[in-house]
Amino acid sequence: MYHVPIAALAKNYLPGRIIDLTGGSIDSVYIMIDNGSPVWVITNSRFSQLPESEFTTWQTSSGDIQITYSEHSVLVVGYDENNVYLNDPLADLPYTAVSRDSFEDSWIQMGKQAISYR
Repeated sequence: MYHVPIAALAKNYLPGRIIDLTGGSIDSVYIMIDNGSPVWVITNSRFSQLPESEFTTWQTSSGDIQITYSEHSVLVVGYDENNVYLNDPLADLPYTAVSRDSFEDSWIQMGKQAISYR
């Protein structure tokens, strides 16, 4: 699932309040967190940059796309100098700390996809 359909769905529930941060800097994600809004992002299940061997090319009517079966999405709820804090549906606990540097690398690799609300 990519950001476009999630943003469209979210707009049904929060009309005029959804902010698509996709393509922006990681600072835009952290600014939303600082303002009290969680941010939904696309990353991968390892929260680190994946090797090329983890990707497969799919041929579509829009052209070739690179996909990975490790794609994942989480809700970013906090951060500090060393970690990003997530609500991860695959985790046993509702609040998971992951390395900030590794998380940022995975987020960039997956296309800097993020949405939030105001």
